Amino acid sequence: SPIMRSCALNSVAVCLLSTRATTALSARAWLSGRGSPAPPPLIIGGALPEPPASPLELPLLALGPDPLLPGEAQTRALSDPTARLLVEYAASKTSSCCGQLMLRGEDEVVGISGLLELEACEDEEGGATFVSIRCVGRVGVLGLSQPDEARLPGGEGGFLVALVEPYCDDDEEAD
Repeated sequence: SPIMRSCALNSVAVCLLSTRATTALSARAWLSGRGSPAPPPLIIGGALPEPPASPLELPLLALGPDPLLPGEAQTRALSDPTARLLVEYAASKTSSCCGQLMLRGEDEVVGISGLLELEACEDEEGGATFVSIRCVGRVGVLGLSQPDEARLPGGEGGFLVALVEPYCDDDEEAD
């Protein structure tokens, strides 16, 4: 019946909106420096209700040469030990947020990065972890380090951790 169909569609819409709001809150929690999400309003148009008082640390995930832009998402199978370590690090230290490592040339890190939310979906038999990656904003990179927790066992390899602050495009530059 039309009434049953309408109720079912409304239930689906509420579930989708709830899921989107819940996952979007992890970036806000990380940016605010708190372990748990703050109540609404959500981040809209890149504006933060209260910008962080000081720069924050964010691990950088290498996804390839093409940046994810705010609003874009993808699912990846991560089998590389460095990427798996980064997902664990982000879950424990940055509310499952990371930045996208973008390079200019061979070794120069680009100064603007996407703010990515990670959600591990499931483990595959071959040792890969499926991760949902969604870009929810951008951050400016102020500095780089590689703490011990970002190194693979044995001290070889690992990932970079960036000191970042929220980045908003200047409206005047877009004109």
